[in-house]
Amino acid sequence: MVRKFLINILIGVVKGVAEVVKALERQEVKIIFMASDCNDDNYKNLVVALAKQYQVAVVEIPTWIELKDLCKLGYPSYTIKKMAEDKKKEPKIKPRCSVAAIVVNIYKLTHS
Repeated sequence: MVRKFLINILIGVVKGVAEVVKALERQEVKIIFMASDCNDDNYKNLVVALAKQYQVAVVEIPTWIELKDLCKLGYPSYTIKKMAEDKKKEPKIKPRCSVAAIVVNIYKLTHS
């Protein structure tokens, strides 16, 4: 009997400590990006320790705004600033994100 396999590879971005930790535990993370201006040392220490345990590189990004733009989370910050400027308001840049990771999910489906 010959079995055929269909492999589905999904590449994406997860953000926030909870999502990054879960993806690390599933061993799906290829690289982690962390904002240097993250003010929670427990948060940083947890992610760095798990990254070391699972042998995943951690890249420091200077600010959470640059990290947000790098990972394409929400509208780009320059667009938000321009829209706020046009309305003569203070820009509210969201989502705030101090850690994100590139993940790869590989699913193997068996067909007879």
